[in-house]
Amino acid sequence: MTALHKDDVDAEVASEPWREKLRTATAGLDEETCSRVALVTRNLQEVLGADNVVEALKRRDQHLRLYWGTATTGRPHIAYFVPMMKIADFLKAGCHVTVLLADLHAYLDNMKAPWELLEKRTEYYEHVIKGTGW
Repeated sequence: MTALHKDDVDAEVASEPWREKLRTATAGLDEETCSRVALVTRNLQEVLGADNVVEALKRRDQHLRLYWGTATTGRPHIAYFVPMMKIADFLKAGCHVTVLLADLHAYLDNMKAPWELLEKRTEYYEHVIKGTGW
C-alpha cells in the first residue's frame, strides 16, 4: 500500500462541516499522524467528533480504541467486506479494535434457531473474521 500523505486528508475534504473540522484539526501535524487520520476517516460518510479523533491519534502513548459488533443471525456474506476493510484501516492506523459477536442478540432476534446452531455460527464468524488476515 502506498503511504498516505497530508494531501490525502485535504483531498477528502468536501463541503461537509466535519471534513472542514478535520482539515483544521490536522493543520500543522506531522506526516505520520496525517496518514493515521486519513486511514481512520477515509471512505466514511460522517465522523462525529472529528477533532477528538485527531487528538486521540496524535497521542503516541495511547491507542484509539474501537468497537464493532455484529449479530450472528446468518452466514457472513459479501456485505461484511465493507466493515472488514474499515477495520483493516483502523488496525493499520494503530487502533485497538474489539469485535463483539452478539450471539445472544442473534438468539433474541430470531428465536427459531436453537442455541447450539448459534454457537456454531459464532465459531464460524470467528473463523471468517480471523481469516481475513488482519
